[in-house]
Amino acid sequence: MVGRDSVKSEIVKDMKLVAKNETCPVCGKKSLEIYHATLNLPYFGEAVEMTAFCTSCGWKHADVMLTEERKGVEYEVVIKSEEDMKIRVVRSSTASIYLPDLGISIEPGPYAEGFVSNIEGVLERILDILFQLLRDAESDEQREKVRKKIEEIEKLKEGEISSKFILRDPRGVSALAGKGVVVRELKNK
Repeated sequence: MVGRDSVKSEIVKDMKLVAKNETCPVCGKKSLEIYHATLNLPYFGEAVEMTAFCTSCGWKHADVMLTEERKGVEYEVVIKSEEDMKIRVVRSSTASIYLPDLGISIEPGPYAEGFVSNIEGVLERILDILFQLLRDAESDEQREKVRKKIEEIEKLKEGEISSKFILRDPRGVSALAGKGVVVRELKNK
């Protein structure tokens, strides 16, 4: 079995400790450690990765932020093959992700985490949430609805169906990088 210390050391390897003995927002103990690292991301430039980890309860929160704030931006690509799963995704905690053809939207909230991944990794995150919803469903109707979404995501990953993938960030610090990506500046409303 993997212990909490080995999980923490994997999460924060290559990161610098910047605060220790802070109060954990979950357990309330003064066992929160905060780490950061500067990254140089291809296509995107310099970014800062921040991770908070509680050594008592194991709670963690991570965010990745590009260091240069920009104008609001929207990236769009049509996912239509397994090759599209490799498109790089840098999502800040202020960005929204939409798969409108599947009726899926991910909005930022107070505990939103930034991450660097690819489209396949984002779809895996969505599947994790859907499987949790499947376990928590209170009716056969809810379970069937969730099962259909899971099947759609699996078909998308296999290239059997297509869907738009939209990443929208009003701060302009998120990005998609890959073949077929269209970039638009967000207009103020």
